[in-house]
Amino acid sequence: MKPDKTAPACHTKRVLPLALALLLFALLLFLNIRSDHDWGDDFAQYLAQAENIAQHKPMHQTGYVYNEFYPSLGPRAYPPGFPLIIAPMVKYWGNHITPYNYLTSIILLLTSLLTVVFLKRQSGWLPALAMSLMVFYNPYVIELKAEVMSDIPFALLVILFLLLTAARKTPASAVTWIISGLIAGFAIAVKTAGMILPAGLVMFAGWMALNALIRKEKFSAFLKEAARPLLSAAVALVFYFILNLIFMRGTAGASSYLNTFSLQSLSQTIAMNLYTYTEVLRKFFIDIHSGVFWFGFLAGSAAVTFTITGLIIAIRRGPGLMEWIFLAYLGLLLVYPYHNAGFRFLLPVAPLIMVYIAAAVAALKPGRGEIAIYAGVAVMMLATYMPSLHEIQQSTRETREGPYGRYSRDAFSNVKDLVPDDALVVFIKPRVLARFAGKNSMAFNPDSTPAEVYRQSEISRPTHFLLYTELPDPALEHYLRTNRRETEMIWQNRFFRLYRRRAE
Repeated sequence: MKPDKTAPACHTKRVLPLALALLLFALLLFLNIRSDHDWGDDFAQYLAQAENIAQHKPMHQTGYVYNEFYPSLGPRAYPPGFPLIIAPMVKYWGNHITPYNYLTSIILLLTSLLTVVFLKRQSGWLPALAMSLMVFYNPYVIELKAEVMSDIPFALLVILFLLLTAARKTPASAVTWIISGLIAGFAIAVKTAGMILPAGLVMFAGWMALNALIRKEKFSAFLKEAARPLLSAAVALVFYFILNLIFMRGTAGASSYLNTFSLQSLSQTIAMNLYTYTEVLRKFFIDIHSGVFWFGFLAGSAAVTFTITGLIIAIRRGPGLMEWIFLAYLGLLLVYPYHNAGFRFLLPVAPLIMVYIAAAVAALKPGRGEIAIYAGVAVMMLATYMPSLHEIQQSTRETREGPYGRYSRDAFSNVKDLVPDDALVVFIKPRVLARFAGKNSMAFNPDSTPAEVYRQSEISRPTHFLLYTELPDPALEHYLRTNRRETEMIWQNRFFRLYRRRAE
């Protein structure tokens, strides 16, 4: 029997592109590794919840006091998925940021490699590499990976789910669907937006049912085809419910975002979000600091146009699981009132956006010029990114003004010493204060009217107030100006002033 020489050749064809991708994206492990964090205080809540998990304490007891008049700041507790990921690290590194940066960098590297594999199945290796380079070396993504946030781990889980289900050329086994369900369940536990994965599965099964009804297929044949996606959705929901039962007990829906929705302004929300995310995608490719910034304007506009075109092409051909997941996620973004997150909300579906861009490019039938188009655009985009990437890397040598700045650490130290343990401190970044000073903290809604601030104060009864001049807080500033007889300043430095309520 002659030896099979095709198998090693086929293996080499698979390994070499992956090795090239690993080489190209390895730099992600070293870009923008910081020892500090910005003022976004989500990270402080994640660290506090992770520490509670490590110490077998109720996860929601972080010192952050939820203000029902300011739900957009964040829920009482985030879902348990990301705190579970970092819980082993908090025990050893606490608030030291650098180790979490390396963890996020590793996760981003894995996400980029899986995205290359995913896109390769849609458009080939070279287009996949080119499109992935344009996404994962974008300065926005490089800046995002320096934050202790759940967005990049969530993106990894979404692309892994898509690889196991929507990107397959052969039907997945029942075991694969179950594993996919577990991944989807954990994705929901990392970010509530993960609900779009089981929702997409159910929508996909419903679409298959409609097609079966139109084609007058036998119910048994349809059931056999739709059972596995529905099984995966059921596994996802059950697994998420179990995680919630274990880690969110006693929180009474602490991680719910439902109170941020308003049906009265739904049409305005959808219109605003449609505009916002179209602009977010367009501006993702624009860097005005670059000498070739003009190319980003062209690339951004083309990205929006090609994404819409490619999605229409895919739907006309017959929407698959990929399209239903994308539509479910797009629907969620359109009705969600908070729209100031930038591209991080689009990052989980960035591979799908690239798929639809590739479909639109293919529809132009560029022939042999297709590879040249992808290579040329990738080179130009990387050239566009370079000035900002250099600036980001240079900035790691300095400590930014934030929770790790000198004046901030001084303020937290004095709050810890001067404020009683049973006090409640009002501060614009309450989760940072709770984490770094160990005191219960809440925030007034900065956009509140005086009457609304008075009502918030009457309900929560705060005892102390910390004002930071570099983060405007109109509501707190007005409250302190109009209640001078009831409050007194007990400490200050260059940027912070600490007040307490006078004894009655």
